[in-house]
Amino acid sequence: MKQLLLPDSYNGEQLYSLSKDDSHYLTRVQRRDIGYSLSILSPKGTLYIGTIVDIVNGICTLSLTKENDTDKDNKTEIILFQAIPKGKKIDLMIRQAVETGVSQFYPISAENSIPRFNNNGDKEKKRDRWLKIVKEASQQSGTKKITELQPIQSFKDAIDSINEPFTGLFFHQVPIGNAPLHNSLTKAQKVVVIVIGPEGGLSPKEVELLQNHGFIPSLLGTNILRAETATTFALGAVNMILNEKDNWIIK
Repeated sequence: MKQLLLPDSYNGEQLYSLSKDDSHYLTRVQRRDIGYSLSILSPKGTLYIGTIVDIVNGICTLSLTKENDTDKDNKTEIILFQAIPKGKKIDLMIRQAVETGVSQFYPISAENSIPRFNNNGDKEKKRDRWLKIVKEASQQSGTKKITELQPIQSFKDAIDSINEPFTGLFFHQVPIGNAPLHNSLTKAQKVVVIVIGPEGGLSPKEVELLQNHGFIPSLLGTNILRAETATTFALGAVNMILNEKDNWIIK
């Protein structure tokens, strides 16, 4: 564990008692004791140094000191619209999104999505599991901003929800006048929205909707990729270009 995430109930207390599960992990799994310090991230993205000052009945109490973040993350915000694939593939997609610094993750029900959620109970069960994955990946990766997991929604509702200037990209299974990715991102807005379809790809209707909203098509090579591979590939490519774009010279 590179850092520990505080729950939404945290209100800025200087002394904070961890949950039973987090306390167990620190004291039993990692075998930490009083005096041990680690990085702490609040739900609002504030960094702290937490030091174990007491352990009573297996519950750790931390003393929290706000950390001066000299490496504040002012990078371009990446929002991922991920069509829900079959099985548990989306679990890996969420983990990869957190590890690569995606700020918001939208699970999208697309036309070619195989899973269907018939009631709110099914959606809540999925969401609870996905939130646990977000927490685990955030703690392991040391990200400085917790990925916000949005509710499951339709393709159109997700696209229509964007209410700020953005650069939109959708990764399609066939070339349709694809512009080079470098060119698309050279003058990117502060928000980049990435759309990735499910198995079977995006439908013609969804492609039309995206293009009508100003999204730019991009192609991840000519090989047929598994859904989870396409997500990894796309996030890696976009992140690399955004991180180094000031050093690229587009001819």
